[in-house]
Amino acid sequence: MKSHHYPGVDQKTEEIYLLSKKPHFKVEEFVVESKSLYLLSLLSQLENLLVSLKIFEEKINQLLEQHPDKDIFLSLPGSGEITTAKLISEFGDHRERYPKVSCVQEIAGSCPVTEQSGKYKRVYFRRACRKTFRNAVSQFSFCSLKESNWARERYKKYIQSGKKKTLALRCLGNAWLEVIFRMWQDQSIYDEQKHLKIVKEQFQEDLLPVSLSC
Repeated sequence: MKSHHYPGVDQKTEEIYLLSKKPHFKVEEFVVESKSLYLLSLLSQLENLLVSLKIFEEKINQLLEQHPDKDIFLSLPGSGEITTAKLISEFGDHRERYPKVSCVQEIAGSCPVTEQSGKYKRVYFRRACRKTFRNAVSQFSFCSLKESNWARERYKKYIQSGKKKTLALRCLGNAWLEVIFRMWQDQSIYDEQKHLKIVKEQFQEDLLPVSLSC
C-alpha cells in the first residue's frame, strides 16, 4: 500500500489485521472452491489490463517526447507525464484559436457563468464545457498543491473564505489557467516568481463570497 501511495496505511493495515482475526462465517466447501476460481479469473483479467495500460503509457510518453510544447507543460509544478499529456491534448497547438485566457477558462469550465441586466446579477456553476478539460485542470491543480507554495497558500485562502474543497480546487485551476495560458502563448517554461505577477491582480477578485465565485 505504501508503494502505491495509499492514504492512511498504518490505520488501514491495523484494520485489515483485526478483521482477519475475527470469527468468520462457516462457508460450504463448494462455495469456497467456486469463489476461488472466480477470484483467479478476475486476477487474470487485471493482469491483462495492466499490460494494456503499460502499452498506452509507453505510447503516450513516446508522443509526448515528440511534442514541441512538452517542456512548457512539464515545467509546471506537480505535472507528470500523464497529466502533461492531458493538458497538451486539451490546449491543442492552434494558439490563434484562443484570443484571450477567458476563452480557455470557459471551455475548461473553471470560471462561472454570469448573467447581468441592470441591477440583476446571477453567477452560477458552468455546466456547458469540455468535461475532459475540466478534469485535466482539476487533476493538475490537486497535484500542484504539493509542489507549488503559492498554489498551496491560495488553496488555503479559498478554504478559509468558506469555499468547499471542490470549489476551492476549481478556483485554483482557474488561476492556474491564467499562468498556463501565458506560458503557452509565449512558449516559455514555468518560473514561479515571474508568473506570480500574472495572478496577483486576480487574487482579491477570486476571494469574493462563495455565491459570487467560481
